[in-house]
Amino acid sequence: MDDLILCKENYYNFLQLNASHKSQLIEQLSSSQRESLLKIINNKGEVFFKKNDLISLSKMIRNVKKTTIPLTRRHDKRLEITSIKKIINKNLDNLLYHFFNYLTACKANQLITSAINVDPDLKVDNKPRVSIQKLNKLIKKATSKAQPGEKVNLAKILEENGFSKEIKDLTFSKNFSLKDMDLEELTFTSCKFDWTPCSNSNLKNVNFKNCNIYNLSLMNSSLEGCIFDNCEGREVMFTGAKLDGIAFHTSTFISSSFEDASLTNCLFSKSALPGTHFFEADVKDSRFIESNLKDTVFFGTSDKFQMDNKTKKTASVTRPTTAILIHPEARGITAPKAYMKLDQSSDTIPLRITMQAQKVTKEGVNNEVESALSKIGPYDRSKLPIPQRLITELVINPDCESARILRKAEKLASQVDSLFLPGGEDVPPALYGQEKGEKTDWGGDYRRSILELGLIHQSFTKGVPLMAVCRGFQMSNVYFGAQLIQHIDGHKGIQTFELSSPEKRGLYAEVMKNCIVSACFHHQAVSEESPAIEHLETAVRYQGLIKATELDKSGTAPMILLQFHPEFYKAATADSQNLEILDRCLNITMSKQNKAFWGILSDSAKAHRTKQAVLRKIPKAAILDESALSKRKAAIQELESGRAKVFDLYKKNYFNWKKGLLAVVKNIPEKLLERYLKPASDGELDRFSEEREALQAALRHDANFLKSLMNSKNRGSILKVIQETDPKLYEELEKGLLQPYLT
Repeated sequence: MDDLILCKENYYNFLQLNASHKSQLIEQLSSSQRESLLKIINNKGEVFFKKNDLISLSKMIRNVKKTTIPLTRRHDKRLEITSIKKIINKNLDNLLYHFFNYLTACKANQLITSAINVDPDLKVDNKPRVSIQKLNKLIKKATSKAQPGEKVNLAKILEENGFSKEIKDLTFSKNFSLKDMDLEELTFTSCKFDWTPCSNSNLKNVNFKNCNIYNLSLMNSSLEGCIFDNCEGREVMFTGAKLDGIAFHTSTFISSSFEDASLTNCLFSKSALPGTHFFEADVKDSRFIESNLKDTVFFGTSDKFQMDNKTKKTASVTRPTTAILIHPEARGITAPKAYMKLDQSSDTIPLRITMQAQKVTKEGVNNEVESALSKIGPYDRSKLPIPQRLITELVINPDCESARILRKAEKLASQVDSLFLPGGEDVPPALYGQEKGEKTDWGGDYRRSILELGLIHQSFTKGVPLMAVCRGFQMSNVYFGAQLIQHIDGHKGIQTFELSSPEKRGLYAEVMKNCIVSACFHHQAVSEESPAIEHLETAVRYQGLIKATELDKSGTAPMILLQFHPEFYKAATADSQNLEILDRCLNITMSKQNKAFWGILSDSAKAHRTKQAVLRKIPKAAILDESALSKRKAAIQELESGRAKVFDLYKKNYFNWKKGLLAVVKNIPEKLLERYLKPASDGELDRFSEEREALQAALRHDANFLKSLMNSKNRGSILKVIQETDPKLYEELEKGLLQPYLT
């Protein structure tokens, strides 16, 4: 017995792993190790094993805690052939286990999960359990009998038909709706939810045990006294939900959203939330205990949670963030692919933001927009574009619902490192001065459009990198004054593009040195005859249409605007056999350069993150050495002319955003210092507010910086520009720091 050890510690350490780490560990174990772990779990640690065997298992349990939980799956397929494969593999797993005593990872996971009793006090009746087919029939029957506005009570349905209130081993697909229902006193055990709508429902004292919860929409639902035990959730949307007394135990909620949610007295225990965010969440009396908050994005709400020290140490965001607009209950085709690319190719943390803001009403926003459009009048290329005038009109009344959406856009853009606008329904024709065409379908809801216009506005005025495809491309061009052709045929499939400029310059120069083959799926387009009024340059023309544009001065905040779909290249997200075939065909025909667009976004997002960090520190920072500045002078000048690619500037270790800005000011002040310091005129877009604040802070508080400027050959020009553009600042400096240079 001397070489045998009781397994109690391993038992408790395994139970403390979140659901994703449990699965990762089981995947790494050998068949014999899985068998040992199953024995430990079944006996609750009251079993002896050889010391050497336990040491190895203990080490693997410790190490798996340190592994990163992937935000997206390498393949994210939901189709018939995948389901058939899973059934075959499951039967094979059972065969290997029963006849050869071989435990596959899948079988071990199933047995171990079943053996974990996370709540021994939970009592469930012994009535027969309902099948998915029977449950669907019962719900449809009850719904047909319900009065308008009456919610169907699922527990009552089960009891009346003699079924248990424990629902076990069922798969709820996108075709199974739990919307507008009362779900009370239920237990879901080892169930799978896959794009299941559950919005506007009431969940009270519902237990989710050992469940896989993928893309469950709980938008605007009410949750009270619910428990999530040992669950793995991916892309779960709690948007606008009210959570009261909710407990998350040893669970993982990956890339999920608590946007606009209300959390009261909620507990996250031994859980992980990578890629999950709390944008504009209302948090009260809620806490984290022994949880992993790596890459959890709080948007300023972290201080509202109570956290133990162990949890606080994990709270960090390790990569740039990208806000992507999605519909919680409509999977779509492009959004899942773009989401996957943002994580896997752009190396950013994609954050799911609901397209239609939930704290405002569709009717209220529509009325406000239509009223404002009537004041703006018809389309006129000699004036500011309709969307820009619309924004100006809507913010006049800060209490209106549209203004709240625009403030939401401003807040979001100020706290992320990049933005992504996907495809979707048609752009409302009124935004570019036209009546609705026969084949135009814009959905009749302005909430998404106002949020998109607000984000484009913030990207342009505040320098936040933006990538927009399909509808996003069209909306971005409309923002700058373009008009759309409301219907055009022949643009669904593969097309070949090349840069319009013979000198191959601009943001896409490296990506499109040669022709690029990509996918197009659109019936509306920007014509060469009605392009953007200003600020955008056409990069790609095709059959009289504009297929790609960029800012005429991209600088450090590029807009990657594409009427084609680089996200379709090698992103396995098909949810039907036909789409799977389409995916395979696209992967064969699309060129590799499609991947490079995500690299542009990645590097510009990293640059923006660096810039924001420097801006926060610049008033305190001393002037850095000048040794590296001469090496970058040419590139910095090119940047200011709008032709430098941001990633070339920022990926160099010796380059620093503050250094670059100050070097520009020193070397060519007559062109740039005035631009940075001079406030925007009335009605003019202010694109340099952050730079202005940084320069003013440096001039007021950084004596070394001022000394460096005054010792340059352009001292006279610098003083003249400061005096003309910011007399108040010059007066302050004249009384203090400038004295030695004025005598």
